[in-house]
Amino acid sequence: MKELKKCTNCGEMLEIEAMHEVDGNYYCGDCFNELFTVCAYCGRVVKNENVTLINNGCDDEQYVCRECLTRHCFYCDDCHNYYSNSHLWDRDDNLAICNNCCCDYYICSNCDCIMHADDSFVYNGDYYCQSCYDDARDDLSDYVNDYGYKPEPVFLGSAPDNMYLGVELEVDKGTPYYAAENIYNNYGDVYLKHDGSLNSGFEIVSHPATLDYHINSLGWSGIMNTCLNSNMRSHDTGTCGLHVHVSRDFFGETQDEQDLHIAKLILLVNKFWDEYIVPFSRRNYDNLNRWAAKPDLEILDSDTEDEILDKVKSTKRNGRYQAINLQNEYTIEFRIFRGTLKLHTFIATLQFVDCICRFAKKIRLSDIYTASWSDLFIGTNYKELKEYLKEKNI
Repeated sequence: MKELKKCTNCGEMLEIEAMHEVDGNYYCGDCFNELFTVCAYCGRVVKNENVTLINNGCDDEQYVCRECLTRHCFYCDDCHNYYSNSHLWDRDDNLAICNNCCCDYYICSNCDCIMHADDSFVYNGDYYCQSCYDDARDDLSDYVNDYGYKPEPVFLGSAPDNMYLGVELEVDKGTPYYAAENIYNNYGDVYLKHDGSLNSGFEIVSHPATLDYHINSLGWSGIMNTCLNSNMRSHDTGTCGLHVHVSRDFFGETQDEQDLHIAKLILLVNKFWDEYIVPFSRRNYDNLNRWAAKPDLEILDSDTEDEILDKVKSTKRNGRYQAINLQNEYTIEFRIFRGTLKLHTFIATLQFVDCICRFAKKIRLSDIYTASWSDLFIGTNYKELKEYLKEKNI
């Protein structure tokens, strides 16, 4: 007669050959599978609460005991799973990353630390962490000036009415060294500046120029192609803007004339903000509120012209992060536009600034309330602007 044993867990009596012995105790098959696991590395029978699943979702998915987990496995800091060491992509003093997650990470070319793609910086074709990038990009100082750099302006083209536009185009990501070197050496009508709002890029600043000079002579097509060939971006960054300065002298010879026409311009921007200006700008409301806020104006029907002018001029105290920045002595600044490396969009933006400024200068203050969006573009022959308005359905 075969020997019978009682299952330590459920009490069932079974032949001993059908039982599993663990530390002198016997278990039926069901209870054994419910309570224990065989470690895939050392072969020991271990309670289920003392084993860990490794290589989750992989062909070699298995369970190991705590000792083998420490000796032969690692914890991925991205997906938060344990893997055998054969699945290790790389590790440093802070992170260990598995092969499944490595596409989102780079290794710093200088200090060999692991960094997420969102926290990496490209310089000279290599990837760097923030600290090493700050050290490496010191070489950019040969081409990129400090933020406060402000050379004597050179007025480009002929504008009897003083309609000169100065452009600040922000670019980011990519390989800034190559782009900066090329622009510095080949495009003398612009200069480059660092900007603290950018991650690894710079600001391309033009000298004041006529609209015609910007379109036909300054070289924006080549500048943009240089940036694109260096994998730099402007629209697709979340950090970059396109700022356009207009000479205050365009708006009048006296301070009173300038104040009146600039006030009308701000009223027009305020009037058309939600339906037209925001879609044209390519920015969302959160971005605009942060960098280029809507004019904060409460104009009453009973306000006199002088009261309206006073209210508009008071917006200056709101600081420079306004749709129309009035902080500069010689220019007003449109800050509403998202950056772009599309020449067609860039030209349309400059043409829009030209149109709305000229319209503000000629319209009477009392007529602004009945003016329509289409009135701004009556008589314009700007092909790029017309196409852009049609494209945006505005």
